[in-house]
Amino acid sequence: MSYSSLINGERLFCHRFANGLRAYILEKPGYKRQLATLAVRFGSLDIKHELIGVGQIDVPAGSAHLLSHLLLEEEEGENVFQRFANLGASIDTDTFKNITIFQVSTCGNLLEVITELIDFVHRPYLIPELTEKTRKIVEHEIRTYQGDCRWLGNNNLLSGLYQENPVRVSEYGTVGSIRQIDTELMLLCYHSFYHPANMALFVAGDVSAQRVVGQISKAFAKHDHFQAPQVIRLYQHEPVEVFQSKVEDELFISRPYYLLGIKQLPYYQGFDLLRHQLIMEFVCNIIVSKSQSYIKELYRRNVFDETFFAEFTASIYYAYLTIGGFTTNVARFDENLRKAILKLKQERIRLDHFEIFKHNICAQHIRLLESIETYAIKFLAFQFQGVYFQDFARALASIDQSDVNNALETSLDLNQATVSVLLPDTR
Repeated sequence: MSYSSLINGERLFCHRFANGLRAYILEKPGYKRQLATLAVRFGSLDIKHELIGVGQIDVPAGSAHLLSHLLLEEEEGENVFQRFANLGASIDTDTFKNITIFQVSTCGNLLEVITELIDFVHRPYLIPELTEKTRKIVEHEIRTYQGDCRWLGNNNLLSGLYQENPVRVSEYGTVGSIRQIDTELMLLCYHSFYHPANMALFVAGDVSAQRVVGQISKAFAKHDHFQAPQVIRLYQHEPVEVFQSKVEDELFISRPYYLLGIKQLPYYQGFDLLRHQLIMEFVCNIIVSKSQSYIKELYRRNVFDETFFAEFTASIYYAYLTIGGFTTNVARFDENLRKAILKLKQERIRLDHFEIFKHNICAQHIRLLESIETYAIKFLAFQFQGVYFQDFARALASIDQSDVNNALETSLDLNQATVSVLLPDTR
């Protein structure tokens, strides 16, 4: 077992088990809550893959999410929620682009919670009746999210930015795609992806890493594991051009919601991906900063308000920048934002501003460490892509003004942009 020190001085222990599972234990002395997050490298991107010995398998969008819900059901009507409640814990599950997570929070009984977490994932109860019942639950979930402006606006943005990449499809799929999923397909997905070699476990709290590793070993000893399947993920070539320059929709909201997305190439891996992510965080900070005179003027004229934001999202398969917020005048917002971007491309960041933004990014990361649920998810999603948050300090230290200036010049290409607009439904 090895360990590394994080930027806030806490120690993160890492251990790889013989079955392929990777465990990360964050010791937080004095921290009252305890958390265990199990991640499976099976997300909404994984809709096309080749299973060695079986052949190519295409699965409908939303398969990973539906399977995660199915695993929460058990024989004889009992469910996993009640099992964890009996231990004084609560469990949540969610699906992201590259992972599915099962996250358990407790104030005690952590070792028993870890055992139960590992146990229930290894006892799937997949029958047609439950598949049908769970499908209806997920369909209702999809319809509920379609009324959320941020969710709908972002999904519309991705469907406009990308032509072939499955990032364009919601993690939950669609009502139509969910209805194509049957129990046989769920069993195939389970046996393809739910193997310890395709999992990682993140544990945090006032815990002993040594005891946690021992408990994980004991929990896995009860389960027989088949040989890890050989899965080759298949992704179609994504054209450089965006699919649509504008996607417009209506929703029951009081004022329009505007998003500008900029598609980026190339994609990075490992340490380079972490470093590029941090460089783009500088860019995002600059975009929303009132220290820029023309940005400050747009705030003063109420073109931008407190909802204005900039966010960069990247993986080894895609990368895009999102800028936007609520507005009373879409045309004015769009025109002024594009002008601001063109000015930013010609800017050179001052040294004093660079140091301020660097301090802000460091502080944001430390705050993320305090939001341990979110940190665990981000940590696990990135580690499957060869990115380790332990390298945060080294990556940030390697960035200088020229890196940020170059990103301002090259990463804000409006020829690679899509606009997503949600207008108030006047019916």
